[in-house]
Amino acid sequence: ASEWFQKAYDLNPYNIRHIHRLSNSYSRAKNHLQARVYYIKAYEKDSTITRFGDMIWGMWEVNDFSDYYHQVDRIIDDTREKLLANTKPLLGLYTSLHYPFDLSDLMGIAIHQSRDIEAIARNYGQSHRHVPDTLLKRKIRLGYVSYDFRKHAVGIVMQNVFQYHDRNMFQIYAYNCNPKMKDDTILNKIKNTVDHFIQIDDMNAYDAAMLINNDRIDILIDLGLFTAGNRMDVFALKPAPIQVSGLG
Repeated sequence: ASEWFQKAYDLNPYNIRHIHRLSNSYSRAKNHLQARVYYIKAYEKDSTITRFGDMIWGMWEVNDFSDYYHQVDRIIDDTREKLLANTKPLLGLYTSLHYPFDLSDLMGIAIHQSRDIEAIARNYGQSHRHVPDTLLKRKIRLGYVSYDFRKHAVGIVMQNVFQYHDRNMFQIYAYNCNPKMKDDTILNKIKNTVDHFIQIDDMNAYDAAMLINNDRIDILIDLGLFTAGNRMDVFALKPAPIQVSGLG
């Protein structure tokens, strides 16, 4: 595969897809020195946080971090320039915690990230009214939203929580945001200890909020916060009368 991707790159060395595929093919072939070369080229042409992560991975594979601090300085300088220009920075809040930003930088990053969420809420408006069941003559419905109902820190922590909810009082809904779930022992345990396991990965914010509201969830618990795959856009629409930030 590397040979063909190399030919594609030689024909068009400016195509970021060709560079990315070539670097990945070298990495899979254990040719880590060549992979590192093209991970760096990809980042130089497409300075996104994904390309930066690939480049750091390439450094790790060959145990050569000689250029690391220079690249981190580039990330920090670029972020500060965007904040000064009042444009959206490359990094999200969670990722930025891995780098030596000062508190004012982090506050600026958080403000820009929150603007995206606020825009969704403005576009749709508050998604639903919450009409309480008469005297709540039913079990309280708890909804958990996560990208990480799997072999992951969140899944490991939560796998034993659901079974200890008093089923005489609570009904448990798990809303899964991850489209690439692979069966593992933690995922299967969670599926077996909740009452409803529901995929929302392919739903936009409004449709997911509508589903949750139609399920009459009383307390909605966020297990993602600012981490990858979060659905803060859904929470911004307030589909449940009580919403809680949990893990993430």
